[in-house]
Amino acid sequence: MMTNLLHLIQNLLLRLNHKINSSNRFLFLQILLLFVSMNYFVSALQCRLDVSSSQRYSLTKSSVNFLKNIEETIYINAYYSSKIPAENKARILMVQEMLKQIQSINPDKIKLRFYDPDESEDLVQQAYNDGIQPQRFEKIDVGSAQVKNAFLGIALHHEKQHEVIPTAFYIEEIEVQIVSSIRKLIRKKLQLSSNLAVLIDPGLSLPIPPGSQSGKDTYGIFIHKLFSEEFGSAQEISANLKAIPENIQILIAVGLPEWTEIGKFHIDQFLMRGGKFILLPKTMDFKMNPDENYNGLAIGMNGLAQTIQGITELNDFLSHYGVSVGSDLVFNASMGLPMGSVLETEQGFVGKSFYPLCLVLSKDSQNFSTSNNLTKDLEYLLLPWAHSLSYNKDKQPNANYEVIMQTSSKSSLLTDYVFVGEKQIANLNPKMSSDKIPLALDIKGNFTSYFKIQKQDSKIEAKDLIESTILGKESELIVISSPYLISDLLVLPEFRELYQAANVPFMINAYEILNGNQELVEARYKKSLFEPLQPFTGSEQILYNIIHIILLPMCIILFAFFRMKSRNSGMTLE
Repeated sequence: MMTNLLHLIQNLLLRLNHKINSSNRFLFLQILLLFVSMNYFVSALQCRLDVSSSQRYSLTKSSVNFLKNIEETIYINAYYSSKIPAENKARILMVQEMLKQIQSINPDKIKLRFYDPDESEDLVQQAYNDGIQPQRFEKIDVGSAQVKNAFLGIALHHEKQHEVIPTAFYIEEIEVQIVSSIRKLIRKKLQLSSNLAVLIDPGLSLPIPPGSQSGKDTYGIFIHKLFSEEFGSAQEISANLKAIPENIQILIAVGLPEWTEIGKFHIDQFLMRGGKFILLPKTMDFKMNPDENYNGLAIGMNGLAQTIQGITELNDFLSHYGVSVGSDLVFNASMGLPMGSVLETEQGFVGKSFYPLCLVLSKDSQNFSTSNNLTKDLEYLLLPWAHSLSYNKDKQPNANYEVIMQTSSKSSLLTDYVFVGEKQIANLNPKMSSDKIPLALDIKGNFTSYFKIQKQDSKIEAKDLIESTILGKESELIVISSPYLISDLLVLPEFRELYQAANVPFMINAYEILNGNQELVEARYKKSLFEPLQPFTGSEQILYNIIHIILLPMCIILFAFFRMKSRNSGMTLE
């Protein structure tokens, strides 16, 4: 009985094996079933690979670590209208995916909720109550025009604190927008304030609020609009009048300061207690024609730069720390910023001329130190009307000196009287040097006080003097040779793109790094690289469709088929 049953099963298996090996229809149905099944399972997989050069579709490691360590619940209400022009939907979908990725880092503490105000008037009112205003879209076709108001904003809540991102539309920005907003919520709850102060002594550029007085020698847009919105207001202090408060850890001075001995003493003692000092000195000055600024950089007849009195006194003070600033302007045609009117060259090319006194530094040209935290992630930076720097390491033997920015070769130094107008400078043909000129220095370590050797003011008593950097602290002096690095002048069309994309992120990151924070350093540079979304070409679309629909499933199907055929061919009767 058992023997007959075994023979029956064997006969059935042999017939099935014969049918598999001989029936083309059965094989076709089997392949088709596997093909459909594999496509279904592959399409359900969540696969993400960021192949962009700036990794703009991925969170940086520092942001991931910050999000993982959030200990209190943050609610993110994202309002995105669904009825918007089709060409804008791709960006919104990418931003929504990035928001989901942010939530997935810490789903217990980050609560993400999407709302579509196009669904109901109640959701429209909820968006308004959350502080979100609609954005205006215009679509113009031949013979018609459409206007659409759409919500593209995010509101973040933490207990009683509230932050609004009015427009969250670009994936390059969303990481910085969310992480910085969460940090603001935490800072508000803990009532934390900025530890930055800007010096306003005579001779220095002033951070006056943006308005009619804004110009090349002010930097209020950066301080009042960009810095304060993220970190709180910066204090304004005169070193000549009072000591630097203990809660201030970072100082900025822009221009050529007229410090008294008391002022120098206050700066020196700030450094001795481990302070961080960023100096953007000015040694040559010129005037601009304000009536023509809106049409471009028209320095015109007032464009004569000349040395400012007082540079000797500043260099006497700075030389104690091993640095001095040249009374010159750095000229480098290969690093010049393209600007001015569009011209046709002798070779027939059409383009803008390069202005060799506004230097565009780049990583590709090896203008930045790749080992220093301030510059290792930096791609570009604009240094308008920069001066040369020199240094002497012997002045502070217990400090580390590092050139963090320098020119490319073939630079020249223009001294004394220099006409800086576009037309005048275009006619210059100065003698070039192959040496690279230092443009920024980072000096940090254990400093010796300027007043340990020179006590020239009777108001300075020995008992008040800190003779060297306090044990366990590190003093730091950063000298960047352009007084226009964050000038309000840079909002003009010629400079605006680099100002927003490079200079502003650099200065904000410098503040963060000097405070020991790294969360958004990489992300700020990434968000500034707005790369256009290029559609796939026809051949690329065909290639990706083949890979997605046919190639991957077919590889798996063929493997399964040959595996099954191999196993079936090995079956024999006993």
